[in-house]
Amino acid sequence: MMRAMWCCLVALLGVCLACSLIVITGQSTSTKLMWGTSPLTPASLQSPVDTWVDVPDTNVTVELLNEVVVLISYDVSVSHATAIEPEDFQVKELSELSFRVAVDGSPYRQSATTLDDREPVVAVASGYLVLEIPRGRHDVVLQWRKRGTHVVTWAVTSNILDGFAGGRNLVVSAQHRFI
Repeated sequence: MMRAMWCCLVALLGVCLACSLIVITGQSTSTKLMWGTSPLTPASLQSPVDTWVDVPDTNVTVELLNEVVVLISYDVSVSHATAIEPEDFQVKELSELSFRVAVDGSPYRQSATTLDDREPVVAVASGYLVLEIPRGRHDVVLQWRKRGTHVVTWAVTSNILDGFAGGRNLVVSAQHRFI
Protein backbone atom coordinates (compact mmCIF):
# COMPACT_ATOMS: atom_id res chain seq x y z
CA MET A 1 0.00 0.00 0.00
CA MET A 2 2.78 2.39 0.96
CA ARG A 3 4.68 1.52 -2.19
CA ALA A 4 1.60 2.27 -4.37
CA MET A 5 1.14 5.66 -2.71
CA TRP A 6 4.82 6.42 -3.19
CA CYS A 7 4.62 5.52 -6.92
CA CYS A 8 1.49 7.68 -7.26
CA LEU A 9 3.25 10.63 -5.63
CA VAL A 10 6.30 10.28 -7.90
CA ALA A 11 4.05 10.06 -10.99
CA LEU A 12 2.09 13.13 -9.87
CA LEU A 13 5.32 15.09 -9.33
CA GLY A 14 6.48 14.03 -12.80
CA VAL A 15 3.28 15.29 -14.39
CA CYS A 16 3.51 18.60 -12.49
CA LEU A 17 7.13 19.03 -13.58
CA ALA A 18 6.24 18.31 -17.23
CA CYS A 19 3.36 20.82 -17.13
CA SER A 20 5.61 23.45 -15.57
CA LEU A 21 8.19 22.96 -18.31
CA ILE A 22 5.53 23.31 -21.00
CA VAL A 23 4.24 26.55 -19.46
CA ILE A 24 7.75 27.98 -19.01
CA THR A 25 8.81 26.97 -22.52
CA GLY A 26 5.60 28.38 -24.01
CA GLN A 27 6.16 31.72 -22.31
CA SER A 28 9.77 32.03 -23.38
CA THR A 29 9.01 31.38 -27.05
CA SER A 30 5.94 33.58 -27.32
CA THR A 31 6.39 36.43 -29.76
CA LYS A 32 5.66 40.10 -29.27
CA LEU A 33 2.38 41.08 -30.96
CA MET A 34 2.32 44.87 -30.59
CA TRP A 35 4.85 47.65 -31.18
CA GLY A 36 4.37 51.37 -30.93
CA THR A 37 5.82 54.81 -30.44
CA SER A 38 4.35 58.01 -29.02
CA PRO A 39 7.20 60.52 -29.13
CA LEU A 40 6.97 63.74 -27.16
CA THR A 41 9.61 65.52 -29.25
CA PRO A 42 8.30 68.40 -31.38
CA ALA A 43 8.26 67.97 -35.15
CA SER A 44 7.71 70.60 -37.82
CA LEU A 45 7.69 70.72 -41.59
CA GLN A 46 8.49 73.95 -43.44
CA SER A 47 10.19 72.59 -46.52
CA PRO A 48 10.71 70.82 -48.84
CA VAL A 49 7.45 71.30 -50.64
CA ASP A 50 5.87 68.30 -52.38
CA THR A 51 8.47 65.80 -51.13
CA TRP A 52 7.75 62.91 -48.76
CA VAL A 53 9.97 62.87 -45.66
CA ASP A 54 9.94 60.80 -42.47
CA VAL A 55 8.16 62.33 -39.47
CA PRO A 56 10.95 62.65 -36.86
CA ASP A 57 11.06 59.93 -34.19
CA THR A 58 7.94 58.23 -35.56
CA ASN A 59 9.16 54.82 -36.64
CA VAL A 60 8.93 51.26 -35.29
CA THR A 61 11.08 48.18 -35.92
CA VAL A 62 9.06 44.95 -35.94
CA GLU A 63 10.56 41.46 -35.54
CA LEU A 64 8.26 38.65 -36.71
CA LEU A 65 8.84 34.92 -36.23
CA ASN A 66 6.27 34.02 -38.93
CA GLU A 67 4.46 35.58 -41.85
CA VAL A 68 1.58 37.52 -40.33
CA VAL A 69 -1.16 40.05 -41.01
CA VAL A 70 -0.50 43.36 -39.25
CA LEU A 71 -2.65 46.40 -38.58
CA ILE A 72 -0.62 49.61 -38.73
CA SER A 73 -2.36 52.73 -37.44
CA TYR A 74 -1.36 56.30 -36.72
CA ASP A 75 -2.84 59.46 -35.23
CA VAL A 76 -1.23 62.88 -35.45
CA SER A 77 -2.52 66.11 -33.87
CA VAL A 78 -1.10 68.83 -36.07
CA SER A 79 -1.30 72.62 -36.11
CA HIS A 80 -0.38 75.13 -38.77
CA ALA A 81 1.02 78.65 -38.98
CA THR A 82 0.11 80.72 -42.02
CA ALA A 83 1.87 83.67 -43.53
CA ILE A 84 0.68 87.09 -42.36
CA GLU A 85 -1.43 88.56 -45.15
CA PRO A 86 -3.46 91.78 -45.53
CA GLU A 87 -7.11 91.48 -44.43
CA ASP A 88 -8.51 91.56 -47.94
CA PHE A 89 -6.01 88.97 -49.26
CA GLN A 90 -7.67 86.07 -51.09
CA VAL A 91 -5.92 82.70 -50.83
CA LYS A 92 -5.93 81.12 -54.27
CA GLU A 93 -4.17 77.90 -53.42
CA LEU A 94 -4.84 75.58 -50.51
CA SER A 95 -1.95 74.34 -48.45
CA GLU A 96 -2.11 70.65 -47.63
CA LEU A 97 -0.35 68.23 -45.33
CA SER A 98 -0.46 64.52 -46.18
CA PHE A 99 0.60 61.47 -44.19
CA ARG A 100 1.32 57.89 -45.24
CA VAL A 101 2.98 54.73 -43.92
CA ALA A 102 6.08 53.16 -45.46
CA VAL A 103 7.15 49.59 -44.65
CA ASP A 104 10.74 48.63 -45.45
CA GLY A 105 11.04 51.73 -47.64
CA SER A 106 7.89 51.03 -49.68
CA PRO A 107 5.08 53.58 -49.24
CA TYR A 108 1.45 52.45 -49.17
CA ARG A 109 -0.98 54.98 -50.63
CA GLN A 110 -3.99 53.25 -49.06
CA SER A 111 -2.65 54.42 -45.67
CA ALA A 112 -2.66 58.10 -46.69
CA THR A 113 -4.71 60.98 -45.32
CA THR A 114 -4.63 64.73 -46.03
CA LEU A 115 -5.42 67.90 -44.09
CA ASP A 116 -5.57 71.43 -45.45
CA ASP A 117 -5.34 74.98 -44.10
CA ARG A 118 -9.12 75.27 -43.68
CA GLU A 119 -8.84 72.95 -40.65
CA PRO A 120 -9.07 74.31 -37.08
CA VAL A 121 -5.91 75.39 -35.27
CA VAL A 122 -5.33 71.77 -34.23
CA ALA A 123 -6.58 68.93 -36.41
CA VAL A 124 -6.15 65.17 -36.14
CA ALA A 125 -4.92 63.10 -39.06
CA SER A 126 -5.51 59.36 -38.75
CA GLY A 127 -4.86 56.42 -41.00
CA TYR A 128 -4.35 52.70 -41.03
CA LEU A 129 -3.03 49.89 -43.19
CA VAL A 130 -3.71 46.14 -43.12
CA LEU A 131 -0.82 44.23 -44.62
CA GLU A 132 0.54 40.70 -44.71
CA ILE A 133 4.29 40.75 -44.24
CA PRO A 134 6.83 37.91 -44.12
CA ARG A 135 8.85 36.80 -41.12
CA GLY A 136 11.90 38.80 -40.18
CA ARG A 137 12.77 42.36 -39.29
CA HIS A 138 10.70 45.21 -40.76
CA ASP A 139 10.91 48.99 -40.44
CA VAL A 140 7.63 50.92 -40.30
CA VAL A 141 7.84 54.70 -40.76
CA LEU A 142 5.29 57.52 -40.78
CA GLN A 143 5.96 60.05 -43.56
CA TRP A 144 4.53 63.48 -44.34
CA ARG A 145 4.44 65.89 -47.28
CA LYS A 146 3.68 69.63 -47.42
CA ARG A 147 2.02 71.18 -50.48
CA GLY A 148 1.20 74.81 -51.11
CA THR A 149 2.76 77.99 -49.75
CA HIS A 150 0.00 79.60 -47.66
CA VAL A 151 0.93 77.53 -44.58
CA VAL A 152 4.49 78.37 -43.59
CA THR A 153 4.86 75.63 -40.97
CA TRP A 154 2.97 72.48 -40.05
CA ALA A 155 3.85 71.38 -36.50
CA VAL A 156 3.28 68.60 -34.00
CA THR A 157 4.04 69.80 -30.49
CA SER A 158 3.11 67.99 -27.32
CA ASN A 159 2.98 71.18 -25.26
CA ILE A 160 0.30 73.08 -27.21
CA LEU A 161 -2.85 73.98 -25.21
CA ASP A 162 -1.53 72.66 -21.87
CA GLY A 163 -0.07 69.54 -23.44
CA PHE A 164 -3.31 67.82 -24.34
CA ALA A 165 -3.87 68.97 -27.92
CA GLY A 166 -0.75 67.80 -29.71
CA GLY A 167 1.12 64.57 -30.23
CA ARG A 168 1.51 61.59 -32.48
CA ASN A 169 1.58 57.82 -32.31
CA LEU A 170 2.32 54.90 -34.58
CA VAL A 171 1.14 51.40 -33.62
CA VAL A 172 1.75 48.03 -35.28
CA SER A 173 -0.38 45.11 -34.11
CA ALA A 174 0.17 41.56 -35.36
CA GLN A 175 -2.56 38.96 -35.73
CA HIS A 176 -2.17 36.06 -33.30
CA ARG A 177 -2.74 32.86 -35.30
CA PHE A 178 -2.45 30.34 -32.49
CA ILE A 179 -5.26 31.25 -30.11
